[in-house]
Amino acid sequence: MGRSIFITVVLLLQWAGFSSAQAQQSGDIRLVGGSHDYEGRVEIYRNTVWGTVCDDRWNPEQRNNHANENAEVVCRQLGHSGGTSVPRAQFGQGRGQIWMDEVRCKGDEVRLDACPFNGFGLHDCDHSEDVGVSCDVPNSAPAFSPATLTRSIAENTAASANVGAAIPAATDADRDPLTYSMGGADAASFEFDAGTRQLTTKSGVAYDHEAKSSYTVTVTADDGTATGAATVTISVTDVAEPPSAPSAPAVTAPSGTTASLAVSWSAPANAGRPAITGYGVQYRAGASGSWTAWSHSGTGTSATITGLTASTAHQVRVRAANDEGTSSWSAAGSGTTGAPTPPPTPVASFAATSSSAGEGAGTRNVRVNL
Repeated sequence: MGRSIFITVVLLLQWAGFSSAQAQQSGDIRLVGGSHDYEGRVEIYRNTVWGTVCDDRWNPEQRNNHANENAEVVCRQLGHSGGTSVPRAQFGQGRGQIWMDEVRCKGDEVRLDACPFNGFGLHDCDHSEDVGVSCDVPNSAPAFSPATLTRSIAENTAASANVGAAIPAATDADRDPLTYSMGGADAASFEFDAGTRQLTTKSGVAYDHEAKSSYTVTVTADDGTATGAATVTISVTDVAEPPSAPSAPAVTAPSGTTASLAVSWSAPANAGRPAITGYGVQYRAGASGSWTAWSHSGTGTSATITGLTASTAHQVRVRAANDEGTSSWSAAGSGTTGAPTPPPTPVASFAATSSSAGEGAGTRNVRVNL
């Protein structure tokens, strides 16, 4: 019967989450009532009962206090490097047993119950004097996840435009307040709102894919002790940028010709666009009707159209091309082919011989050379 009861008790303890490895030992301590596991009211285990510790000698404002030494021993026993005392039940008042009072650690003890004190259960205080500690913990640096981000903007994006979504907040295991900033190689090319973590385009910056297709900035989170960073790569997506149309060409008839026209034009302004790779040329007789293409190669800004009808008015137009398209046609320039040279006008010449005829002479034949 006794063995059956023992087995039943063991099973109940295991069901409740206890095991022999988890059994509390006399002198074990714990922290209760704190926001983190490294702070709280100090409680010590004895005779199967958890009890509190009176804050006499734990208050740094008291004479002959051992506040630092006591806190150091408690925190080291719990696996931390050290800590500070928190008197006057700032982590809440305990209930029931008060185990220790007038604790006077030297600081090198490995357990709280190894320090001098009045004796277990001997005290002159109540739970309003329950002492707590806040132990030192290694600071956890803030971290971004992921730590590498990408964003993109279209070529020629205007100022004050959002560069994609805001940068996600960093996490901090210590729950420290974080401040954000932007740096990196291309930080001068963007604006950053530290409150919203939003990147925006900046006034005075031309986002030209052909000139610079990618930017890199770094967003940093700072908890006052350590920092974490995210690298943000911003791509400038290409937008088709055909050239602007040239102005109307000048059209003239070369001297001494009747079947050709000389055409010249100025290259259009092309800042921020891909380089011009060539021009198209068209012409027509008169001011209406279909256009005829004239073959033109290269980036030269002049052409001579031949095979035209003499003494005829013509219109000519041009357009520019680059790797991303062609411009619209220019306004038409006008010119007239030269007129043919007229044949010489005949001139009569007379040849005569000197002679005299008497009165009453008759008719004489004369030869005329044309």
